[in-house]
Amino acid sequence: MTYRKVVALLFVGFAFITAQAQVTQPGDVVFGASDGDPALSIELIRGPASGTGTVTPDIWNDTPFIQSIEFDNTGGIMHNASGNLLGLNFGAFDTGGEIYSFSTTDPSVTAGNLLGNTTALDGGLSVSRLSSLSVSPDNSKIAVNAFDRGSVIVYDYTPGDTAGGGGSINNLRESSLNLLFLTDTQGVTWMDDNTVAAFSTDGSIYEIDATTMDSTFAGNVPFPANDSASPYTALAYNEDVSPYLYASRSFFDSDAGGTTNELFVLDPANGYSTVHQVDLSTSANTLRELALDQDGNLFFTTFGGEINVLQDVVSDPASIADNSSTVWYTTDADIFGGFTGLDVAHGTPVTGVDGDFDNDGAYGCSDVDALVADIANGNNSASFDLDGDGSVNGADLEAWLAEAGEANIGPGRSYLDGDANLDGVVDTSDFNIWNSNKFTGTPAWCSGDFSADGVVDTSDFNIWNSNKFTSSDVSTVPEPGSFALLLLGIGAFSGLRRNRQIA
Repeated sequence: MTYRKVVALLFVGFAFITAQAQVTQPGDVVFGASDGDPALSIELIRGPASGTGTVTPDIWNDTPFIQSIEFDNTGGIMHNASGNLLGLNFGAFDTGGEIYSFSTTDPSVTAGNLLGNTTALDGGLSVSRLSSLSVSPDNSKIAVNAFDRGSVIVYDYTPGDTAGGGGSINNLRESSLNLLFLTDTQGVTWMDDNTVAAFSTDGSIYEIDATTMDSTFAGNVPFPANDSASPYTALAYNEDVSPYLYASRSFFDSDAGGTTNELFVLDPANGYSTVHQVDLSTSANTLRELALDQDGNLFFTTFGGEINVLQDVVSDPASIADNSSTVWYTTDADIFGGFTGLDVAHGTPVTGVDGDFDNDGAYGCSDVDALVADIANGNNSASFDLDGDGSVNGADLEAWLAEAGEANIGPGRSYLDGDANLDGVVDTSDFNIWNSNKFTGTPAWCSGDFSADGVVDTSDFNIWNSNKFTSSDVSTVPEPGSFALLLLGIGAFSGLRRNRQIA
């Protein structure tokens, strides 16, 4: 190797910039557990609506008591997985609630960025606890329920940079006081860019003009009053998914025999008339917040830290059966989970045949290793035929790398050949994986069999070598780590090859 090539390679090795990776994906559920331990306050849950959710390691571990939570609508995508994640701390009576923005694109940003609170209110209480966070479709405003004032508050919202910084809220304005019941958590949601719907615990539905803050009685959901309970209401609306508004009212009353859960499917185009009413009192604990995924499944949190799901509430709402919800996820026993919130991330689905072969809601080593083993063993299993050409081969492996990269790293990014640990870069760590498995019959990508021929050998080293120190994000250059160790490893490899040839 010439001196110039050595210098060039060393320069590449030390010109490393840490690559950002997408934290959240379409279909992810973010759970606001409202726990006092910052490491437990927010959870990222992943898995199919038809199965169960699995908690996934997340980055948000520095901000406690996050309850209501919602993805904003960056780029015109409602609840965008690649947008800003907003979280609400319900707050205390004397300090009021707070609104934060969290990163979805930079795993190094672990704390929420405080956007603001209620200290700018005029007259009466100077602060209020907050609930029921919602973002306007055009991403320019935020609405919340002022818990201690029975009102709806609207802020103008400047979105952040999706990495936790740059966002702000200002120009706080408020509806009339006591529009809603005092000290009840009541649902709010945006019906359009300037109209907020609020669901009072007495069954009244109001529309609030976000410019004038004038309110109009818009409809009513009849149900009996219950003075001995502390009812919750929640709303979920996304016209990209359904023309209907989904509304819940719930309470726990030991005198009345326990939990009462009522779900209403309402038609905003017809005075919020009730299309269907569903009783979920025995299939779920006391309901908290609702969220629609982009496939028309309705997720909701409950008292005790559970997330339940009602599948396909969109295609035929009138067919939703009583007590048909199922428990989708149960949080850690260390989390109280009494007053919780959630949202489901939306976005452009990953194209092509689903490469999540083990159906765990993630693209990882178990999936690609199973594909490589099928290719190496010549099984030609239809379940691994990602490109649909009737055979399972290297083209399906490249299709998987593209699909998994799109889901795990970001839009348009494919995993590179030689990226054994699937971290988005081909570097020393991948060489070390190859080196520890070299000359073994191991048909597994994450063990270094990049050629999918059933052995880890020279052909796989050559694949790694052709992509070394490159990144799935072309704006970054990965670090080769200890260049000296790499040279020693390559030297040891060459020596081994010579010894094998002599033998």
